[in-house]
Amino acid sequence: MKLSCLFKFRNAKSKGFEEYPAGDIVFVTNGFRNNGVVGYVTPLRGDRVFHFEGICISAFCEATVQKPPFLPRGNGGSGLLVLEPREPMAFEELLKVASYINSVHSWRFSYGRMVNVERVKDLEINLDFKPHLDKTVQEIMPHHTSSKVEFKDIKFKLFNITDFFTLERGHFHALDRLKEGPYTTVSRVAEDNGVVGFFGKPKNAKAYPGGTITVATTSGDAFVQLNEFIATDNVVILIPKTVFSIEDLFFIACMINRERWRVSYGRQCYKAIFAKTNIFMPVNDDGSLDHQYMYTVVSNSYNFRVVKSFLESGGEGENDHEDGRPGQQQGRGREDNVRRQPGRRHRCREAPGPAGRSGRARVRFAVPGSVPRRSVTGDR
Repeated sequence: MKLSCLFKFRNAKSKGFEEYPAGDIVFVTNGFRNNGVVGYVTPLRGDRVFHFEGICISAFCEATVQKPPFLPRGNGGSGLLVLEPREPMAFEELLKVASYINSVHSWRFSYGRMVNVERVKDLEINLDFKPHLDKTVQEIMPHHTSSKVEFKDIKFKLFNITDFFTLERGHFHALDRLKEGPYTTVSRVAEDNGVVGFFGKPKNAKAYPGGTITVATTSGDAFVQLNEFIATDNVVILIPKTVFSIEDLFFIACMINRERWRVSYGRQCYKAIFAKTNIFMPVNDDGSLDHQYMYTVVSNSYNFRVVKSFLESGGEGENDHEDGRPGQQQGRGREDNVRRQPGRRHRCREAPGPAGRSGRARVRFAVPGSVPRRSVTGDR
């Protein structure tokens, strides 16, 4: 059956997301991330807000199902096309059609051949198509925790990294001399949260607790380690001088990553060089760190809820120490080290148990406000 037999086609009309104040109406854009939802806004005059369950198709043929009310992106040359059912359709039927469009027809469209009514109206839809869903409908739909957050008059101040941390280096070099073991092992790599594997702890090496920032010397990439870990001597370990929440640590890691353009293989950031690093941090009127701002930015960042869920669940499985002592459940040390409540920060302590087989999560987020120079974006 042709798509035009099932749906009426509506063109979206809106401004750019950045122009909207915070509100309660879903703003939908291109892509599948968060079901296409960027955040929640207050519509402006002339916007087209839709009040029916329908399908939004992006310019690149990414079909998502939306519940009313929703405001699709409609500015520029790549606005969304909205499909309104001609006859009442169950939500599961809309999901089936959207899944069929994504699976069968998305290859037809690209930046040079974007979606429009003429190009999609005659697409054939097989209503007997049975998509495989590995998530429930509730898991697919966005959560209101991604609401647009407004910040006013955010002040930033330049700090040296040693104002907040004591710098240490890892305690061994050759990974090929290590035996497999339970400890998360961090080295000078720019992916997988800096983790290169799981090994036994060398005799003179120190195990650091989860809730600690590490920096790869060759790339300058900063990571927040979620498990107890050991590190090679190509890694700088940041030991807090004061109390930080997990949100604070991710924010600081992001600000460090903002400076990694200074680092290369020919200018590696060992302790002496890294100690010269300056980062911008949000401050209150009295000059103290604005922890609430950092919490709000990080907690509203894409996928940070995955990190929080991991920390709160304590991870999966158990491990044993090499010397036969029973290992702690994953994450037990992390929960002791860092509490994740807004406005409350706790000093990191030594974790009693070994690392688990995770700790690879990174959070990507942009920091709003008047931060000088480059955009602030962490890696995935």
